[in-house]
Amino acid sequence: MKFFRACSVDRIMSSQIRHTVLNGNKVLSCVIRGKAGSMEEHGELRHPRTFRIGKYVLATDSLLPSVRFTKLPGTWCTVPELVDRFPEQVIQQVVGHDRQVPEFRYHYSGNDPRYDGVLPATTVPADFLLHIKQGRAFGRDCVIYGPDGTGLREFDYQQRTLSALQQELPGGRLNPRYWKHTLQTMRRTKGLPAVRYWPGKVAALNAPSSYNYYHWMLEILPRLITLQKCGIAPDWYLVDAFTPFQLQTLRAFGVPLDRVLQPYSGMHVQAEELLVPSRHFPNSCREAGAELIRRIAPTNPAASSDRIFINRRGSRQPVNVDPFRQALRQFGFEEHYLEDYSLPKQIELFQQANAVVAMHGAGLTNTVFCPSGALVVELMPEGKYRPCYPMLSRLCDLRHYLVSAKRMGFAQHMLVPVETIRSLLTDLLSERPAAMRIPTPAKERRVTREAMAGREPPHSRIERRQNECPLPIGTRSRVLPSVGCH
Repeated sequence: MKFFRACSVDRIMSSQIRHTVLNGNKVLSCVIRGKAGSMEEHGELRHPRTFRIGKYVLATDSLLPSVRFTKLPGTWCTVPELVDRFPEQVIQQVVGHDRQVPEFRYHYSGNDPRYDGVLPATTVPADFLLHIKQGRAFGRDCVIYGPDGTGLREFDYQQRTLSALQQELPGGRLNPRYWKHTLQTMRRTKGLPAVRYWPGKVAALNAPSSYNYYHWMLEILPRLITLQKCGIAPDWYLVDAFTPFQLQTLRAFGVPLDRVLQPYSGMHVQAEELLVPSRHFPNSCREAGAELIRRIAPTNPAASSDRIFINRRGSRQPVNVDPFRQALRQFGFEEHYLEDYSLPKQIELFQQANAVVAMHGAGLTNTVFCPSGALVVELMPEGKYRPCYPMLSRLCDLRHYLVSAKRMGFAQHMLVPVETIRSLLTDLLSERPAAMRIPTPAKERRVTREAMAGREPPHSRIERRQNECPLPIGTRSRVLPSVGCH
């Protein structure tokens, strides 16, 4: 491959940029004029061919040992510190304002002391967009470095030490993820691969686990909304684009797919101007849900039950599925496998649901489309600590019940406490039978989250529902620290 090396990006005064696709590789043909404009130099930049193995993305050049390395200072700082050090090269554009998130109570049935039943009130900082001249992005997760190679702590996703990772991962050193992290740490310690310069504005949107539906919908898309709120149209986007839901949502938000650069392990790019949105997803995830309803949801949805049971193929299946199904059918629940549905069908299904029973997993991300006040019953394998969906229920004004189930095997299959679920649903749903939801026309359904501002405050609705629905027998309520889901 040929790479343009005639002049550094900081010497570019103006450029005429066009792109084509050649043998599956993005090719950027550039005509670069120097400062004096007295001579023109021609060259081309190619983004290497990438290929996917499961959830991993590799490139042809990342499979071979790197001959050239770029040694960075190895120092790290926060965003405010970098802005103070480089006021002319780094600009922080604040979007919106700080948000006060009220206390939220959910109900937990189980023996794990880490689940305490209360999410304390907290303040979510305002979203922001960083403009970094000569900024760098490394790896598929897009770890961000400033103009002098100083790393940004807010965008360093590989901070966990190997000892901590060994304690966290099932199987410790036998887990392949431990050795993947070991190789990434060695690569960063000895030096990054040779940098590739990219002219124009490059938006770094990718983050860890962007292949996962939950992280894509609630972390990547909100970053895209933050970028669009600033009124900036990047020349290129560093973001995953290989699964159907990724491609469909990118199109829905107006991202030209021929301007998408697929990040990969070993990627090291320095942009003329790097655009980096913040990751405070609570400020934008509801807007992302409302925008997808407006752009993707079917205009004439079919009627379906307002009580749904989300089953899974693969991990976290109920081993006693037959008695569990029978118990749910008594309350009018319909069984669905989201793996069989397109994204518009999933949006339609959850948009009409007033009660959702599901195993812990990415499918619960779709509760962002549920109407306000809907009931969510989440089954969690014992020993697993992931309070992300109670947090999502707080943001979307939903009632959340978390039920612990005995873990069965390495795939985290669960022995569902059927009688606990039956008792819980009896207390919550016995007053009203299941109904077939008759969907309203699309124009009437498209109510944005901003339109809810004039309604009863969320914390008032939560307190009122808790008084109407006391804790069932055998459940407990404790205090939960505010943590994220990874």
